[in-house]
Amino acid sequence: MSLEEITAILKLADPFQTLSDEQLKLIGFVSDTRKLAADEILFSEGAIADGAYILVSGALVSSHAGSKSSGPALDQKGMTFGELALIVNKPRPATVTATRDSELIFVPRTHFKRLIENYPDLAAKVAARIKLSINRYVHALGAADVHQ
Repeated sequence: MSLEEITAILKLADPFQTLSDEQLKLIGFVSDTRKLAADEILFSEGAIADGAYILVSGALVSSHAGSKSSGPALDQKGMTFGELALIVNKPRPATVTATRDSELIFVPRTHFKRLIENYPDLAAKVAARIKLSINRYVHALGAADVHQ
């Protein structure tokens, strides 16, 4: 996958939508692509998170130990998951498994942290988007509790 293709996918990803093309290229340059076969586990619940993933193609699903159901399908091009791992070193809250052959972009925290040290405006923009994403997630959880 070329840098231009990676940059185009990053532009779709929520944490990176407000970044300039130059900033997206910087992130694209330090990113990797990963392929998963159907039923392959991307990461397991409890594993130390080392970066964020952006879906290029395919579909994945998340599951939690002890839960009888899985999370919603992760199947939209540009969908981001694990973005909190870009800024904190915490265990993964769920296991994510490919439901069909999938391709992803992986943004490693170590490289991302070096970028934000050199480009503080990049850090501020991405942190604001991650905060917004977390707030939406917490709000959705609260709404789900009310309906049960």
